[in-house]
Amino acid sequence: MASKLPNNGEKLLLTDDTERRDLQFSHKVGLSTSIRQEDIISELPTDVLSSILSYLTLRDAVKTRVLSHRWTRICASRLSLIFDRRNIVPFLSYPCMDYKHIFVGAVNQFLQFYEGTRVVSFQLRFCLGMDCANNIDQWISFANKMGAENTTICGWECLGPTGRYKREEMYVFGSELLSQATEFKLNCLRLRACKLGPNLPRYLRILELAEVPLVLSEVQTICSCCFSLLGLFLINCKLPFKLRISAPLLHLRTLIIDGCRGFEEIELSAVNLCRYEYYSTLWANHALLLVPKLEEVYFQVSHEQSAHYIFHQLAEDLPNLRMLHVVTIVNWVSIPKSIVIFSKVETLELYFGRRMEFDVLKMTAILRAFPLLQKFYLQTRCSIDFEQGRELDPNDHVHEHLKEVHLAGFYGTSSQIKFAIYLLKNTPALKRLVIDPKEKCGLVDSYRQVPRRERKNRSWNEGERERVCEQCKSSPKMYRLSFNVFEF
Repeated sequence: MASKLPNNGEKLLLTDDTERRDLQFSHKVGLSTSIRQEDIISELPTDVLSSILSYLTLRDAVKTRVLSHRWTRICASRLSLIFDRRNIVPFLSYPCMDYKHIFVGAVNQFLQFYEGTRVVSFQLRFCLGMDCANNIDQWISFANKMGAENTTICGWECLGPTGRYKREEMYVFGSELLSQATEFKLNCLRLRACKLGPNLPRYLRILELAEVPLVLSEVQTICSCCFSLLGLFLINCKLPFKLRISAPLLHLRTLIIDGCRGFEEIELSAVNLCRYEYYSTLWANHALLLVPKLEEVYFQVSHEQSAHYIFHQLAEDLPNLRMLHVVTIVNWVSIPKSIVIFSKVETLELYFGRRMEFDVLKMTAILRAFPLLQKFYLQTRCSIDFEQGRELDPNDHVHEHLKEVHLAGFYGTSSQIKFAIYLLKNTPALKRLVIDPKEKCGLVDSYRQVPRRERKNRSWNEGERERVCEQCKSSPKMYRLSFNVFEF
């Protein structure tokens, strides 16, 4: 007979049978009644408890100390220390500057009782300037002594301009820290809304500067001090009129300039530079003097001048280029009908983020400039043909190395269908053709495309998918090709 559930407020009475089964279970697992009343959580391995707590904010992790006597020690020995508004003072409103004394006190209190022996990552994200320099220096020194390899210092975390420090009030990294005897062995340093001091840690591998004002002497400091630097990221920074990345950075492999201002010339001399990304609505004249290993380039095209440089001069400056990614977010830039030959490029990505008068059939001439091309990605936003009834010029050119093609933002216009058929007929090595109505970021993840995301959730209209497949069947190759017309 099923046990009767107690009414509200009544106790559940255990029958003899229930007690017998409970005792049998206790003896079976070797537990006594008194042992079963102990803290079961304390029996979990330390690494399991640490993993659980790592998913909580610092503030919530501290609250869990009441659950177990072991949790107190573990929550005070986290490997990653993140001090920001969400973790420390989530109940306070903006601007953060009004509550910096509360924030500073909370961080000092936590570090005072910190019981860990090692710190992997240290992050400080709050509106703090030179008026809190002593505290910030102490926190960074603490993280360094604990072996932190990644450090992030963000001196401005408010949603708007309210509470932002003036340039002369910004925290200066390294002004006092690096004059001390302690050696800094940071691998990765990220600074936002701060200023650089006269020195930087010598062993840096990654340096990311966001909203950091840089003068010529500070750029020279980066080049002369960080001789082990592998990656340099400049984001929304004010740069000197002529940005010169020069020879001392012998190990630099990646350089990214995103949304910076104040400069009109860029001079690159880095013998091991492999990847360069430039995103800005302002074009700067490029002098690529000594970059023999530069093989991957990402450019944002916002002016006719930048388009002219990329399609007419870049191939001469970078004869070893193997990957070219071009993105435009304006609708007044025109792609030239003919460009110089890129003799070694294997991957080409063209991303047009705005609607523009673009004839996709002209891409056949562009493709001829890439004789070794293996992967081609084209993203457009053209829902109509601007040149109605235009026919493809007679063309027997064979793209013998092209193996993979992605056509994103595909609307199935007459010109787009003709271009797809052209690719099927003139690419003997083609193994994959993807026609997708959605707008994607590309084949290769650039700095701005991580994580990869969809720009627009357009889908095939009813019968549109079948119509595209039927029209492409005019090519005999359609039947022996692993051809895909689908959505990601």
